[in-house]
Amino acid sequence: FKHMTPNDFWQIIDQARPQPPSIAEANRNLLRLLAALPDEELLYFDYFFTYYEALVIASPNRLIWDALYLVHGGKSAYSTYGFAAWLILQGKNTYLAVLRDADRLADTEAAPNYCSGSLKGHEHELPEQRAFAARLYRERTQTGIRAFNKTAAEFARKAHAEWGGTIQQELNIPSRSTDRTRTIEDLAPILPDTYRKYIQHGNRR
Repeated sequence: FKHMTPNDFWQIIDQARPQPPSIAEANRNLLRLLAALPDEELLYFDYFFTYYEALVIASPNRLIWDALYLVHGGKSAYSTYGFAAWLILQGKNTYLAVLRDADRLADTEAAPNYCSGSLKGHEHELPEQRAFAARLYRERTQTGIRAFNKTAAEFARKAHAEWGGTIQQELNIPSRSTDRTRTIEDLAPILPDTYRKYIQHGNRR
């Protein structure tokens, strides 16, 4: 039996992504796809999702948060976990492109009300997708939260030994610092495409 690989994970994400974009429909699609997986594959999916999420939160390219600040018109009105989930849901190519070059956020469909994995109106809550596989696994195996957390942690160590190095090597994210004293105008030459799309053009609407 072939266990889930990072590419299998991204294939599920691609299959779940609807056109036009809709977090609610992506959630329904993702739940349907996960329901077809064996128990151990749910643990793999849970590991991959939470690991890719953590890689966004701890990304050495801190300019992604400056870019997100511009998407929101110069407001820090976003959830870091919500954005991490949203970026994962955009697929591997977009995920890697934005982490490597924050200005590529301008190439996405990010908008103030569409750059969180949480449903509209719940943007500051933890996104649901990060718990889907865990919830299905617990329901199937009749496992409580504490027992599941122990199982998931043990499994994550095994999965990380198997795939962590490969994922890190593939990411190849540059280290780019941010500066809290920067103004919106300071970011114009640093993130020119994102500034143009969300500040210059956004202000004309």
